[in-house]
Amino acid sequence: MTSAKRRVRLFAQRFGVDIHRYFPMADVDVRRERMMRALHARTVVDVGANEGQYGHRLRESGFRGRIISFEPQAAAFAVLQSACNADPDWTCFKLALGEGNASVEIHVAANSRSSSLLPMARRHLEATPQSRYVGTEQVRLARLDSLADELELMTPIYLKLDVQGLEMAVLRGVGDLVERVAIVECELSTKTLYERQSLYREVIDTLDGLGFDLATIEEGLLDHRLGQVLQLDAIFVRRSLFAEDGDVDG
Repeated sequence: MTSAKRRVRLFAQRFGVDIHRYFPMADVDVRRERMMRALHARTVVDVGANEGQYGHRLRESGFRGRIISFEPQAAAFAVLQSACNADPDWTCFKLALGEGNASVEIHVAANSRSSSLLPMARRHLEATPQSRYVGTEQVRLARLDSLADELELMTPIYLKLDVQGLEMAVLRGVGDLVERVAIVECELSTKTLYERQSLYREVIDTLDGLGFDLATIEEGLLDHRLGQVLQLDAIFVRRSLFAEDGDVDG
């Protein structure tokens, strides 16, 4: 790096901005789009859609297939539904997904995205006080495989989980539909952020047993007090779809 470039970078860092050369494959959206295209993903099942932020990112990245989003929280769902109304290939359901079919209580967080069926652990509150719970709602819980006929899923499926500690419950509720899933994207917690949740090792081992290899991983939630990563954002691909030399089968 030249001295002039170094001075510009140091000046920018004074305002909390860092400057790097842009490498397209370092961008998770670019890598996700590359995987979806390579494995011919036709349907994205967006579990824990909140207000539809993920769906918007998919469209901005060029995905033109079908998106099916699930969001149980009323206020977030209202925003999500508005986005779906403007996109004929984007459908949403006011549901939480898990391993059963029932009426359950969701804890609503002040920042909305941290809402969960599970009680929040102290570590989460200490790292992000803005995520505190501010209320509860009764919501409907369903297994994904119980909705298969209604959804008319087109395969291969890209399964995205943003479910605040309930990754294992959702995976159990996928059932035999997992054979139609080519890619799984989910959060991995390194510390207990929600009571009774599974941590990263169990989720990775479970997906490995279901036939998925870890393909990419990114820093997620950070405890700025300690500089410690509390969550990772990971993408897994079905290993049977790749030949040993790395080429896509078929």
